[in-house]
Amino acid sequence: MTRKLEYFFSKLANLWIVVVSGMAVFLLMSILSKIDREATGGGANGILGLQFAFTPEAAGTIIRLWGAEGASRIRDTLWIDYIYPPFYAAFLASTIAYFSTIWKMFTQFARYTLILLPFLAAILDYVENTLQLIILAQFPKVSGILILAASIAATVKWLIIGWSILVILYLIIYQLVKAGLSGFKTTS
Repeated sequence: MTRKLEYFFSKLANLWIVVVSGMAVFLLMSILSKIDREATGGGANGILGLQFAFTPEAAGTIIRLWGAEGASRIRDTLWIDYIYPPFYAAFLASTIAYFSTIWKMFTQFARYTLILLPFLAAILDYVENTLQLIILAQFPKVSGILILAASIAATVKWLIIGWSILVILYLIIYQLVKAGLSGFKTTS
């Protein structure tokens, strides 16, 4: 198992994967953001608001604000959000793998964990998307347990994504500080 993981991680630690997956993330994020703004008005009352609704009342209010046409458009275009998770997972994981490999940072266990977390976020995104499709299909009858489950999946997903971004920033800032400090010579 360890040998297969090491092979997988060595393939992920590739600058081309970082660049290509990063470009795909930017493109898909732009498309999803445009759809959200057009269908729902975006912001707190957009799809992000539904992700953090947690209660049937809050979810119902948000979906009603979209109107029948907005809710239908979100439901009809949610398939695009099924394409997005593997790309952001690959981008985050490959960026962490690339920087932690070239700069030889973290223990093997820590690297494996940090690289696998974005893929866990992607799985949670699929759970959330599927639950949102069910919620939109059942609206105006909104299941409290489905709303809660979708919101928990979204919250954990966003926490993992945030954590992964912080790890990447840490790797970059650490190297910048290290490079800056090595440029200063002490004189006696």
